[in-house]
Amino acid sequence: MSERMAFVEALARVQAKIPSADAYHLLNEAIRLGRIEARQGPATSMRRALDWVPNLSDREIDNREIDRTSLDTWLDRIVSDARGDPLPANQNSTRQPHRPRGTGYADADAAIVAEMARLYPGQCASATEAAWAIVGRDGKGAKGTGAPESKVDRLVRLYGRTHRE
Repeated sequence: MSERMAFVEALARVQAKIPSADAYHLLNEAIRLGRIEARQGPATSMRRALDWVPNLSDREIDNREIDRTSLDTWLDRIVSDARGDPLPANQNSTRQPHRPRGTGYADADAAIVAEMARLYPGQCASATEAAWAIVGRDGKGAKGTGAPESKVDRLVRLYGRTHRE
């Protein structure tokens, strides 16, 4: 944890940012789900609590200490979600799965597709026939550990994307 604050100070910050919500339950739920870091604080934080929020009810007197950074991050996210603001790119939680750069067959396949373009149309009747002519029935003409049919399918798809007929 970085800089810490009393639970009631955090509660006051939540009430200030989101006045219409039940701040106590909202804050407790965020802590329970691990979105905000908290730990049991010393008994002295109970006394500090009365300085932050007057007229606390019994349920709101809590001696947990809250991590200020995680609270601020969580509050910013909640407020921006409520306004409909887009999240910054580094906080986007729905990233599309993708292959890491440089781990595919794109470089090796580019040379084969260029050769396919030379063969079709002309010597071969289709892009598939041109791919088979280069890959061979054993599949050794193209990189990869897949079946020859899979390699031909991959090359024909790439040919179709790069050479519109």
